[in-house]
Amino acid sequence: MAYREDATTGVPKVNEFGGKPGEGTTNIVNKGNVTLDGTTSHGIYVKNNNSAGTKAGAIGTNTGNGVLTLSGDKSIGMIGDKATLTNDTNAKKLI
Repeated sequence: MAYREDATTGVPKVNEFGGKPGEGTTNIVNKGNVTLDGTTSHGIYVKNNNSAGTKAGAIGTNTGNGVLTLSGDKSIGMIGDKATLTNDTNAKKLI
């Protein structure tokens, strides 16, 4: 998530740290193993809740020897909301 959300209202806490560089962006990288067994599981989920942001500011990457293993019904290896997702050539998704 680009911004942490208020637990009660769900509203993003925009510029919580004074608008420092990189605030409002997210970059998730998997270089290891993610194994899930459950209905509608998501291996990597990237949510860009920055209303002014673009998909370039929310990145999810499965790279190197990264392996996403999902065995549940209706499971998804990588999913994003206003995000850029990459599954590098050496990485694997096993669904």
